[in-house]
Amino acid sequence: MSHEGFHALLFRLYRSDSSFRGFLDFAVFGGLTLLFLNPPSPTKWPSFLQSQTSSTNTASVASARSSVTPTAPTPQRKRHPVDDPDASLKAFPHLSPESNRSGIAAAVDAIVARQFDSALSQLANLDQQDPNVPFLRGVALVRKSDMAGAAAEYEKAATLAHPQAMAFLASLYNAGQGVALDRARAFALYQQSYEAGSDRAGYELASLYSRGDLGFRNDDKAREIFEKLAATDHPRSLTYIGIFYRQARGGLQRDDAKGAQYYRRAAELGETTAMKNLYYVLREGSGEPKNVQDALSWLQRSADGGDIESLRILGKSFAFGDDGMAPDPVRAVPLLKQAALKNDGPAQELLGQLYEQGKGLPRDLAQAYIYYGLASHYGVASARQKLSAVEAAMSVDEKDRAKRLLAAALPNTSSARR
Repeated sequence: MSHEGFHALLFRLYRSDSSFRGFLDFAVFGGLTLLFLNPPSPTKWPSFLQSQTSSTNTASVASARSSVTPTAPTPQRKRHPVDDPDASLKAFPHLSPESNRSGIAAAVDAIVARQFDSALSQLANLDQQDPNVPFLRGVALVRKSDMAGAAAEYEKAATLAHPQAMAFLASLYNAGQGVALDRARAFALYQQSYEAGSDRAGYELASLYSRGDLGFRNDDKAREIFEKLAATDHPRSLTYIGIFYRQARGGLQRDDAKGAQYYRRAAELGETTAMKNLYYVLREGSGEPKNVQDALSWLQRSADGGDIESLRILGKSFAFGDDGMAPDPVRAVPLLKQAALKNDGPAQELLGQLYEQGKGLPRDLAQAYIYYGLASHYGVASARQKLSAVEAAMSVDEKDRAKRLLAAALPNTSSARR
C-alpha cells in the first residue's frame, strides 16, 4: 500500500470509528508512554510528543484564563544556584590551581554549550589532580548519558574532596544510575557534601530527613537546613518551612499565617508546589483571608508550571463547576489529559467519566473503559467499579476493541517487554 493509501485509510478510520479516533487522540497526547511504569522525563520524550504537550499546555492556559480572573504574571526570575545545574559547575573554582583555571572555565563553557567532546578534550590536557577535572568530566559524561562513566569520574573527584561531586555521586546512588542502588551510601555522601559546603547537597539531605528515607525522619535537622536555604530565597526550602509551620513540625508551633507567608514568597519566586498550597490557603481562608478567585489564579499558575495535582484540580473544576466556576468540560479535557499523561490515576478516572457521560467529549464507552482501566491500574479503587459498570453496558464488539486498546496502553504488555 502506498503512503497516500495508508494515510487515506487512517483518515477514513478516524472519521468513521469513534473508538479508533479516541485512541489515536489518546496516543497523540502521549498515552502510549504509559507502557512504562516509570516513563521517561519530558526531556527524553520524542520531539513530536514534546511539541504536542507544549501546545496542549498553551491551549489549556488560553482557554482556562477566560474563566479565571487574570492576575499579573509571575515575573521570570533567575534560577536559584541550588536548582541551576549549570551554576553548580562554577561553584568551587578555588579548588583548581591557578594554572588550570582558564582551562576549567573553557570546559565549563563547552559543557553549557553542549559541546561535550570538546570539554572532555580540554580537560584531558589539564592537571588531573585538580578536583574540578574529574568532576567536570563526570558532568559531561552524565549529559552524554554515560552514567557508569560519570559515576567513576565522580568517585575520583569525591576522593579529591570535591563537594559537588559528592552530591552528584549521591544522586546516582540514590537512583541506582551507573552504580548499584545504595541509599545508605547516598545519604552518607550528601552529609559529607553538605559539610564540605554544597547547598545543593544540603537541600537533598534535608529532603531525605523530612521524608523519612532509610526508615527514619528527623524534622529538626530538616528544618535547620531548610531555614538556612530559605534565608537565601531558595523557593523549595521556603515551601518546606511553610509546610512545617502549618503542620507544627521540626519544633515549630503551628502558625497558619506564617506558613502562608512562606508559601506566598515561594510562589512569587515561581515554585509550583507553593502556588498550589497557596490555592488551598486562599480557598479555605486558613492563614490569609478567603479569596476563591485569587486561589484559582494561583492554581492556574501552578498548572501552567506543570504541577500534576493542579492540572487535575483545575480540570475537575472546569468539568464539574467546582469552586463556583461555570462548568465547561471542553476546557477540562486538555488539562486532565496532561495529568493523565503523567500517570495520574484520578485524572484518568475523570477523563473516563467525561467519556462515559459525553461531557466535553463525544460519548464513547470504549474510551471510558480505557481510562477507567488505566486509573484502576494506577491505584484508584473507585475506577474499578466504574470499569465494571461500563463493561456491562458495552456490546461484545465494543468490549473486544476496548480491551485490545487498553492492553496496548498498560505497562507489562508484550510490546513493553520487547
